[in-house]
Amino acid sequence: TFPVVVQAFKGDDLIDSVKCPAPDLIKIDVEGFEINVLKGLRGTLERDHPTIIFEHSLSRLKEVDRPVNEVVVFLNSIGYNVLRLDDLSPVSNDDLNKRADFLAKKIA
Repeated sequence: TFPVVVQAFKGDDLIDSVKCPAPDLIKIDVEGFEINVLKGLRGTLERDHPTIIFEHSLSRLKEVDRPVNEVVVFLNSIGYNVLRLDDLSPVSNDDLNKRADFLAKKIA
């Protein structure tokens, strides 16, 4: 195994510098690091409210020692409802204790 160095940018920085437009839809699949991606887009999320689709992987969250409800709490705090992608029902504590795909939309 060997380390790989990758250059990373905050989504807000790219959007604010006009290097890319604000998205209408964001799909996130980063194996337990969703909160990092979302926090890097906080300004865009609060300003433009794009719809978000993300994977919730319980085993990965445990591996990186993150609370299972961290992403949902963060999204709720900035005005998003989080729903199960399969049937668009509200996310329950039960859903947070298994692997699932979620949809986040601005609270109407």
